[in-house]
Amino acid sequence: MEVEQLLSLSGSALAQAVSSLLETPGLYVFSDILELPNVRELENGPHAPVYQLLNLFAYGTYCDYKERAASLPELTPAQRNKLRHLSIISLASNLKVHYFSSFSFNTEVQINRLFVLISIFFPQQKNREYIFFFCCFAAGFK
Repeated sequence: MEVEQLLSLSGSALAQAVSSLLETPGLYVFSDILELPNVRELENGPHAPVYQLLNLFAYGTYCDYKERAASLPELTPAQRNKLRHLSIISLASNLKVHYFSSFSFNTEVQINRLFVLISIFFPQQKNREYIFFFCCFAAGFK
């Protein structure tokens, strides 16, 4: 869905479109969507939980979602996966030393998926296996 299409929506239709955008492949920046005038109108009223969920995708983490899950819409599997990935990026940008145990704890990404994530973050590295084993060692996994 294009931004121009979002601008023409309101109420339930807009809330549904925003929910769909949260699982759109390749879309990882949500702060611009939060700034749209009609989207800001969702902040108060019956669709406030959708606005709050969008805000989490823009500025929060999966851990934040879990803390407030009772007041937010349930995540689809695609949304959960995307929010976990966004959380890893957020955690990585906030830490000078990257403790992979904190990534695993804060995103519920299992250790057997760390190699895949390392491959995503270090695509040009020829020694990804070494990085993976180092991360497992640093995280205390055997």
